[in-house]
Amino acid sequence: MYKIYGKPMCGACTQAKKLLEMKQVDFEYLTLGKDYDLEKVSEFNPQHKSLPMITKIVGGEEVYVGTLTHLQNILN
Repeated sequence: MYKIYGKPMCGACTQAKKLLEMKQVDFEYLTLGKDYDLEKVSEFNPQHKSLPMITKIVGGEEVYVGTLTHLQNILN
């Protein structure tokens, strides 16, 4: 399962959701200011500067994946 850390009105965030839906992969979408704050992004990777930030649950642990481009490379 993946987690998408996104924000409203974010085209790349919408693309990440659509990609996971198309591939029929389970995911959770989290919205900035509602479900998390920017400190959460820094916990995974302080160098990550754009949204979406994508993680994957592996063995019960949340692991940093990266951006939409990283997700596309993994799933295609």
